[in-house]
Amino acid sequence: MNSKIQSLLLGVGFLSLAAFYYALGWSHEVSGAGGDSAGYLLAAQYFSPYQPASPILIEYSKQIIYPPLFPWILALAGGGESTLVAHLVVMTFLLLAVLVLFLWMRQESLSVWLCAAVSLIFALRVNTYLLSLDIWTEDPYIFFSLLAILGVCLATRKDNHKWFWLAAIAVACATLTRTAALSLLLAFCFFLVVRKPKNYLYLMAVSALPFVLWTIISAYTQVGLSGYTHSWLKVYLTTPLLTLLSHQLHSESLDLYYAWQFGWLGGSQPPVLVFVVNAFGAICLAGWLYRLRYLKFDAIYVAIYLAMVFAWPNPEPLRYFYVVTPVLLAQGFLLVSGLAQSRLRMGHPAMV
Repeated sequence: MNSKIQSLLLGVGFLSLAAFYYALGWSHEVSGAGGDSAGYLLAAQYFSPYQPASPILIEYSKQIIYPPLFPWILALAGGGESTLVAHLVVMTFLLLAVLVLFLWMRQESLSVWLCAAVSLIFALRVNTYLLSLDIWTEDPYIFFSLLAILGVCLATRKDNHKWFWLAAIAVACATLTRTAALSLLLAFCFFLVVRKPKNYLYLMAVSALPFVLWTIISAYTQVGLSGYTHSWLKVYLTTPLLTLLSHQLHSESLDLYYAWQFGWLGGSQPPVLVFVVNAFGAICLAGWLYRLRYLKFDAIYVAIYLAMVFAWPNPEPLRYFYVVTPVLLAQGFLLVSGLAQSRLRMGHPAMV
């Protein structure tokens, strides 16, 4: 296909997806009043440069448990004054995440249309649609985590270590978006220690400094990361470890299983589709394990993230597993594509 026509079709497809999601996000309502959406909006109002904070907001700010980057972005965009703007910010991050997913797959040498298929499948999943309707940090976090993966991929495939700085900055931004980004930070530091690229200690420092500062602040205010740590220790110090770990492994495995199904099918459970979804899930897990064998950064990240989720005593499976879904999708497609290319090479040996 002519490259100009191909680019035109891709552009039209992405703009159509953007129009679809911006239409869905065109809302002045706050879902889950009293939940995270309302909390982020209040935090955005407190940080807003466009209006002074009220005494109530100033008092509320002392108990903000969220990392600050997402409320800052909402505040700068005007989300503190307009719920509509806040919804559109979330949708923008989702679309940026879809774009970065496409670019990562291209760097992994998948065909243009296969990359487009991976990105579209992620964008149109039931869980993607449902979670993007809330003013939550899942989509911003997915964008930063995929950007970090893209940066590492560019640095290793192009043998240009400057791209590691993009990854380091993306990891730092992720840690200021969700506390669970500790998994991304640990994976990045582990990868750097193993590979030892130029200036890897500086890269580790840049990626880790925001998280360290946030940890100190949260310990001082006894919220944020400190609150999560307290909740975790409260459970693990009051229950026999082996009993708790056994329970966690069983319950979280079931949560992952049902969250994966719901993410594709919603409340519908046709047996044939359940089988297809589960079979594809097995392929994605196999793709993750295959890449983990070669210590790929994205696979290390998923391993640490899943370990953290399995250890966390207060699961919200649909939200927690959603953020690694695009990575698992990509790993499944990469495995299938790699196997297909291997079969082609075996079937068509080079002429001598």
